[in-house]
Amino acid sequence: MVTGRFGPLGFDYRGTLVDGVIERLRRYMDRLYGGAVQKIGRFDDEISATNDLEQAWRTLLGQAPAILVSAGRARYENVANDRRVYKLDPLEIEVFFISHHMKDQASRLAGDGTSVDGGGDPGIERMMADAQALLWGFEIGKFSGLVLDEEDRGPQGEGALSFQQTWITDGLIEKVEIPELDTVHPPVAKVQASIKVLDQEEIEQ
Repeated sequence: MVTGRFGPLGFDYRGTLVDGVIERLRRYMDRLYGGAVQKIGRFDDEISATNDLEQAWRTLLGQAPAILVSAGRARYENVANDRRVYKLDPLEIEVFFISHHMKDQASRLAGDGTSVDGGGDPGIERMMADAQALLWGFEIGKFSGLVLDEEDRGPQGEGALSFQQTWITDGLIEKVEIPELDTVHPPVAKVQASIKVLDQEEIEQ
């Protein structure tokens, strides 16, 4: 779905980054591909120490172990006034790891000792270590390689444990003016996307 009358008005770089991280993790860790994680997908809310896992659990529909990915904060800095070029530095990608079963807390952290074929939970520590190996330095489009900024324990619930990794990247975007539309005789063609991601070389030209 788009909000623009004649098509997308900007490049969804936040969604592109989230989708890139999800695809990277799925290929190596999802049970559909022989991994141990039952659910890897988007999360459009927030998991913090001040709330519980209820919203995340609704998103998961009871599927765990799980990894949920969301775009976080972004800082914009203008670097070329004449061209309205901005540097995103940093842009945060939040990755949440959730273990949920009725064994003890230690097994939710370190794994329950059950084989993947038997539906076992590898534990938060293993999921986080594998995500580090897969994502550190991973480049999505023209954005810089991901760097791990922070790890923190998330909220706990009955039979549930969560942790969070915050990854950061940076990139250059250019804001292009959208021409005024003739509402009486609207154009047939879609309006060209008003935001695009740049290479450093494109700015120096």
